[in-house]
Amino acid sequence: MEIDRKDLEHDESLTRLNSKHQNEISDLNYHIQELEINKKELQNQINLLKAKQSDVDSIEELRTSVDQLKSRLEQEERKCEALTDENERLKDDLIYVSSFLLLSLIFVVMNF
Repeated sequence: MEIDRKDLEHDESLTRLNSKHQNEISDLNYHIQELEINKKELQNQINLLKAKQSDVDSIEELRTSVDQLKSRLEQEERKCEALTDENERLKDDLIYVSSFLLLSLIFVVMNF
């Protein structure tokens, strides 16, 4: 009889422990599911941030290219101004030489 009672107590204890264990497993599974959902949300946020970073990198590359093109444009504008100045100087020289030649020709013709 004492053995039966001990067996019964032991079975009841096992049943309680098993029930408690099942509850803990259920709680842990629920917690795991929540963590997996959070993990997916965080991965989505990471992917979104990577895409934004890629966009930012592209914008920075474009800005660098624009800055380089602006610098080249400024250099070309300076060359154009220098060539324009040189062209004006050569025009003035041509007018001077033409005038000199014309006067020389007039002088030669008048001396004949």
